[in-house]
Amino acid sequence: MNKILNLSVVMICALVCCLLFVAQSSVSFAQDGFYVIATSSFRYRGNFQNNVAYNVGDIVFQNSSSWVCLKYNNTNHDPSDSPNYWGELLRAFKHKGNFARNTQYNAGDIVFENGASWMCIKENNTNHDPHDSPSYWGKLAINGKDGAQGPAGPAGPAVHTSAVCASAGQKINGTCSCAGTLVSKVTAPPHSSCKVTSDTGSCTASGSTYEGSYDYGTFGECCVCAP
Repeated sequence: MNKILNLSVVMICALVCCLLFVAQSSVSFAQDGFYVIATSSFRYRGNFQNNVAYNVGDIVFQNSSSWVCLKYNNTNHDPSDSPNYWGELLRAFKHKGNFARNTQYNAGDIVFENGASWMCIKENNTNHDPHDSPSYWGKLAINGKDGAQGPAGPAGPAVHTSAVCASAGQKINGTCSCAGTLVSKVTAPPHSSCKVTSDTGSCTASGSTYEGSYDYGTFGECCVCAP
């Protein structure tokens, strides 16, 4: 009976030692792996800062992304380039406008092309057109169909045009100018004339004429102007 009891005590002691060894090994492993993440509570620590000691489960924000700390006593390891110390939890989308070739895009970048919005799903993505590169882009939204034609709006105020003409001089071309918007212009070559008619009237201009036997060869202009 005493032998059986002594054997039982020895077996129990051996089992306890094994359990303690496994537990110690598990803690060691946990400090270097994701096991601790699953058994630790998360703590939001705000924007990442150098010279601050972070521990497993701490969450920081940097470069538009959220990062979770993977190791204890984590100091001065930049989350964006320290994958052994930080895991990226969430990356913010970045709208980059219309898709442009010869431009490098990264995961999370949003572009617009062919009436649709596309999200980049790979880093260092260059010269892959979104509409035919499903390995590099995911479609977020497509352009909807045009809606029904709306009712006609009220008529705008009436615009009355005016005529402005300038005949040629002896050594200078005639130039008509508008105070508002030029609607049309007609040129009068030498020995000829031009005429324009507007909402408010008409006018004529002429090109150069002979002075004795000499021809200056200058032009006139006739313009129609709007306010």
